Amino acid sequence: HVPRTVVEWALDPANGYQVPGHVGFDDLLVVVCNGGYSSSLAAANLVQMGFTDVRDLIGGMRAWLLAGLPTAEPDHAHLDL
Repeated sequence: HVPRTVVEWALDPANGYQVPGHVGFDDLLVVVCNGGYSSSLAAANLVQMGFTDVRDLIGGMRAWLLAGLPTAEPDHAHLDL
């Protein structure tokens, strides 16, 4: 889990800080938000940064939950560093 306000910074290898589970430029990266709007903007920015396999969950977590799909609590421990 990475907050929208820092997603580009948190995944940019040039900044010297990488979030847990960081992916490389050619790895699959699925961006998800609550309604599917902020994640679309983040996904577009990540492509501009050079990530080559970026996906956006259409409808976000709302659509995921309405479909009855499984969930897990996110790990926010890295946000307290």
